[in-house]
Amino acid sequence: MQPLLTAHRRLSETQKRVCAALAVTLLMAGALAPLSSLVALNALFLTFTLAALALRFAAACLSHTRGREPVRAAGLAEEALPVVTVLCPAYREAASLPGLIGALESLDYPSQRLDVKLLLEADDAETQALARTLAPRFPLEVVIVPPGMPQTKPRACNHGLWRARGELLVIYDAEDRPEANQLRRAAAAFAALPHDVVCLQARLNYYNRSESWVTRLFAIEYALLFDLILPGLDRLGAPLPLGGTSNIFRGLR
Repeated sequence: MQPLLTAHRRLSETQKRVCAALAVTLLMAGALAPLSSLVALNALFLTFTLAALALRFAAACLSHTRGREPVRAAGLAEEALPVVTVLCPAYREAASLPGLIGALESLDYPSQRLDVKLLLEADDAETQALARTLAPRFPLEVVIVPPGMPQTKPRACNHGLWRARGELLVIYDAEDRPEANQLRRAAAAFAALPHDVVCLQARLNYYNRSESWVTRLFAIEYALLFDLILPGLDRLGAPLPLGGTSNIFRGLR
């Protein structure tokens, strides 16, 4: 455990003092010159928004330029494939569970090298009952996350992480449908990449994008982010934000 890397202390003492000073300044400015203060705040928010839009536009333009060469990783032999822990947090998603199990069974990866953890909350009796009826072709451990706050996906994943035995770890949501060769490609890429590369992020999009106009909008948003914005940020050398699913990590063991 590394307490300094946890979120137990959200702000340092210096950050608290700065926030308090800013709050006092805003209150005094609002009391002394309310109209001017509102104009200044509006200008500040507009500047921030325009800067964010400019960054996204620049990243989208740069995504078409020549970047780093893609990793040309040869496939690994069966005996060289690492154990992969698959964390599947689900809460009141019994309807999605059969699809998730089917997607995991479709993975082109040796079942004996999969360490699948289905993470269910203690008060989710329906999903627990369905999970007890499952008999997938891979080893499946149902982990009941004990009651506690905050009742979130990260907390559930922490409970799964404590039980992980794989060299690699991936998080899949209940509605995910990963490509069959995703884990093989990730294992081969990690074997070819420097050891300081600890995470690979899969490109995401909606498989039911033609279902409705809402799914079409989501598909456009995902395509913009994963096909344009993130490659452009990589060209800029900027930090890359990670999504909440389909991230493959290494270095657990």
